Amino acid sequence: MDSLRRHAPVGNDVIWHARRLHGAGLVAVGTCKPMGPPDAEGRAPCSAAWHPRPCDRAGKRPLLADYPRWAARGPSFADVESSLRVWAPCNLALVAVGVLVVIEADSPDADAELASLGGAELASAPAREARSGRGRAYVFRAPPGVNVPNGARRGTSGAVDVRGTGGLLVVPPSRHVSGHVYAWLPGRAVGDCAAGGARRTALAARAADSQASACTHGSGRRRHGRRLDHRRG
Repeated sequence: MDSLRRHAPVGNDVIWHARRLHGAGLVAVGTCKPMGPPDAEGRAPCSAAWHPRPCDRAGKRPLLADYPRWAARGPSFADVESSLRVWAPCNLALVAVGVLVVIEADSPDADAELASLGGAELASAPAREARSGRGRAYVFRAPPGVNVPNGARRGTSGAVDVRGTGGLLVVPPSRHVSGHVYAWLPGRAVGDCAAGGARRTALAARAADSQASACTHGSGRRRHGRRLDHRRG
């Protein structure tokens, strides 16, 4: 890690972080970067001239339209770096490809819910630190054969977001529209610790089960699948 940082070009943190992700076998894509304060509705100017003005997802909109297919092809780091230089200045996002799963707590209650489900192993999983009023985001590898679709507002807290294939997680050194600069928890960056582990892969599987249950049961008298540990039947 230190040798990589010593050779990182000055002021080129996005490239350095993208290289770290690529070295861990993961794919990063550029997203637009907030270029001013948000308005009352949370919209702000962004670095992409072709995005809505103001952008309603400043900092989070991908800069490559077909990024899921591009990421699934396994682009070389040269391809990743070239795209980021073309889009600069930009934020950076991790693309969930293959068995990669991202579970994000969108509130402190959701963070506590994930902690209770994940157990001690969650304390060593790759994790992005929380910003004010929100929770952490965790990176997992799902068990073989488990398909985890994207979904939002899951769990008993109603504030757990699950991102499977094609999902995005904005990662360091990106800046949120609020001005918050994303960071990994100390020692918990992707590449510094493993995304596997029995309890963590089980949590990913339970998230998948929750999503499948939600799709199967629809919007009946109760929102089935809100619990991450919900089981059909």
